[in-house]
Amino acid sequence: MSADKIANLVIQGTQVELTDALRSFVHEKVGDALRALGDMSNDPSLRIDCELEANRAHHRKGQVYRAEVNLTVRDRLLRAEATSDDMYRAITEMKHVLTRQIREWREKRTDAARDGARSATDLVADEMIIDNQVEDWSDEDEASS
Repeated sequence: MSADKIANLVIQGTQVELTDALRSFVHEKVGDALRALGDMSNDPSLRIDCELEANRAHHRKGQVYRAEVNLTVRDRLLRAEATSDDMYRAITEMKHVLTRQIREWREKRTDAARDGARSATDLVADEMIIDNQVEDWSDEDEASS
C-alpha cells in the first residue's frame, strides 16, 4: 500500500515537530504494516491513530522517543508502541510490533473460521451417517416383512 492511499491515518506529535519527512516516514512504515491486512486494508471502517512523542523527563539520560499506533479494523483495536533514543528507530520498531499483532489477529480469525467449517463438515457427515443408518434399518424392516 503506498503512503498516499492511507486516508484514515491521523498523526499527532507531543513535543515533536511533525516535519514532512517524519510524516512521510510514518506513512511508509504504517503502509508496510497494513500489507499484513491484505484485502482488509481497504476496509472503510479502518482507522489509524499515530502519536509520536519526545520525552526528556524520563528516567534515562537524554531524549527518549515514543511511537504509538492504534489501529481499529472491524471493531477490533490493535495497539503497538515502541520507545527508542531515535525517533525513526522507534517508528520502525512500532511497525514490527503492529505487523506481528495484525498477523496474529488474522490467524485467529482464520483458525476460528476453519474450526467453524470443520464443525459444520463434521455435523453434515454425522447427519449423513445417521441418514444411511435409518435407510439401512428401513431396508431391514422391509426385508423382514
